[in-house]
Amino acid sequence: PDYTLAVTSATATACQPGQAAYTVQVGSILGYSDPVTLGTSGLPAGLSTSFGTNPLSPVGSTTLTIGNTNAVAPGVYNFTLTATSTSGPKNLALALEVFASPGQVALLSPSDGTMAFSPGSPLTWNADPNADTYDIQIATDPGMTNIVESGSGITGSSYQTTAANQPLTTYYWRVQSVNTCGFGTPSPTWSYTTDACVNVTVRIVLDRYGSETTWSIEDGGGAVFASGGPYTDAATNGEYPQPDVNVCLPAGCYDLIVNDAFGDGLCCGFGNGYVGVMDGSSIPLAKSGVFQSSTTLPFCVPAPCTLTPAYSTDLEQGPAEWVQGFEDDLDWTLLSGSTPSNNTGPSGDHTTGSGSYLYVEASSPNFPARTAELYGPCIDLGGLNSAQVSFWYHMWGADMGTLSLDVWAGGSWTNDVWTLSGDQGNSWQQATVSLSPYVGGTARLRFRGTTGANFTSDMAIDDINVTGTSEVQLNVQAWLEGPFDGGSGIMMDDLRASGLVPLSEPYTGLGYAHVGGGGESTTAQALAVAGPNAVVDWVVAELRDQTDPTNVVASRSALLQRDGDVVDADGVSPLSFPVPTGAYHVALRHRNHLGCMTAGPVSLDAGITVVDLRSVATATFGTDARKAVGAERVLWAGDVTFNGELKYVNQGNDRDPILQAVGGTVPTATATGYLNEDVNLDSEVRYTGARNDRDPILVNIGGVTPTNTRTEQLP
Repeated sequence: PDYTLAVTSATATACQPGQAAYTVQVGSILGYSDPVTLGTSGLPAGLSTSFGTNPLSPVGSTTLTIGNTNAVAPGVYNFTLTATSTSGPKNLALALEVFASPGQVALLSPSDGTMAFSPGSPLTWNADPNADTYDIQIATDPGMTNIVESGSGITGSSYQTTAANQPLTTYYWRVQSVNTCGFGTPSPTWSYTTDACVNVTVRIVLDRYGSETTWSIEDGGGAVFASGGPYTDAATNGEYPQPDVNVCLPAGCYDLIVNDAFGDGLCCGFGNGYVGVMDGSSIPLAKSGVFQSSTTLPFCVPAPCTLTPAYSTDLEQGPAEWVQGFEDDLDWTLLSGSTPSNNTGPSGDHTTGSGSYLYVEASSPNFPARTAELYGPCIDLGGLNSAQVSFWYHMWGADMGTLSLDVWAGGSWTNDVWTLSGDQGNSWQQATVSLSPYVGGTARLRFRGTTGANFTSDMAIDDINVTGTSEVQLNVQAWLEGPFDGGSGIMMDDLRASGLVPLSEPYTGLGYAHVGGGGESTTAQALAVAGPNAVVDWVVAELRDQTDPTNVVASRSALLQRDGDVVDADGVSPLSFPVPTGAYHVALRHRNHLGCMTAGPVSLDAGITVVDLRSVATATFGTDARKAVGAERVLWAGDVTFNGELKYVNQGNDRDPILQAVGGTVPTATATGYLNEDVNLDSEVRYTGARNDRDPILVNIGGVTPTNTRTEQLP
């Protein structure tokens, strides 16, 4: 006869400060009825446990309750349910998953009571580190009863209104963080009052037959906010500017509709005219191009900034979001195939050879020094650490002029962030321009093509791409057992002091496959630093997927300092990884120590997050992933073969390479160098004697049975 031990679910969750509960079931085999005493082991200090009934007689069930969850950090904790009875003990592995409850969001902008708020600007708030998403509510009353707009599942810390943007209207808004545990306390309710309207300018340039031209600005419902024409005809062909029309539009989206009664548009033989709309910064929002009877051009005010990297256009569907300039001399032309003139311009586009591209036609009267401007859409570079734009250009012709790229980041244009002049040969070539000075804000691009001295200066562009990287920053801290000195509480830097630490990371040569990193190198100046910030050795830091920690999302080699800090290859900076803000398991590896990984995912963002693997308070994945040295936790030494296992005897063991490193025959011999067999990293390999590199392996597999092994606790 015996008893059985079971639970309805081996994993329970708790939202701090709440409790977790397990239903424990004790069964009977062949009529066993002796009492069973239940208990737990392996739970972190601070948690409380209680059983509804204990001891428990078979057949029966009780509830194990774990409380005081605020005493531990959010994460997964593995522990053991124990049972003892006359027939013997039993154990059952359980897991406790602790979540932090969402906090209260602090609103950021616009500040409470803001007047004349531009509806084109987003509502922003400070991120809650415990939030998965956010919900927002916007109402027209402070009691939040008349909700006019709401959003849920928002992953960032900003929201662009689509309905709560009527002019001269006061709105009230609040934000609530959400995660697995539910909803946080709603933020205090703030208010803002929208601006009355947005000023735009309508620019009109007619061809000879102004009586054919009319235009209007209408909203989606057909309401007309401004209109003009017909105008007066002129006596000769040409371009005839009209007085600007200033219009103040409520925030929203509109159509500029331009009509030509004769059906030949505003171009070509009778003059190159247009009707366009530009904002208060003279940035074009819409401009009529070549059309026949009518063209409809959508635009929004304020101009939205909804495009984000990666943005790309191959121009196969036309210029799309790109708008021709107003105050230039000519337009960029969409074309497929060869340009009309010989000995200049491409014979086809870059994308496929048979698609579309934009070019500047330099034939008379478009030379010399005539300029065509092309304005790009607003691109949101917020939340990025770096960004760049790449495009393909074709600049072939004996009289080739100048192609320039300008950037608007608010306030004024920065001209010539990239510029190139002269004949570049009859081929498409790529340019890549950094936009990193503008990350964190918004940017708009402008191409300026200026013709040369003659018609052989047709220049073209194609395949425009804006890309960006969002990086997270990390400060990992760890001890390596080999060089760690328990007396001084710091690691030794014998390898550095002996000039043995290489300038380039060693892990690629050891067969480690970096993800997104690899090839890092440092400088002699970084290795010359002494004291607590002196370099001990190279390590590898990994970010692993929060739900599948076997998946390494990013990894890079870095430098470990004597005080335990892991820094970038420059010896100073925290580690940066080009991954989105989010939660990741953090792992650290070394060439002859067993690596370890955090038990749960860690939230990382552009700020510096500290992960202290030296501390017992930092939970790690697996069992005994680190070695206890007093109150400190260190990585296990002795993985000479860098295969994730400590092995003293048998095939593939870590002991024999040490003997081979000192010559293979005389065990008292030594070898000096940057060697994996140097387990204690003191710059010298010893098989026997004081400070030898063999004994730590035997000690770390138990010290008694040489056939024992120890496995690295990485999934």
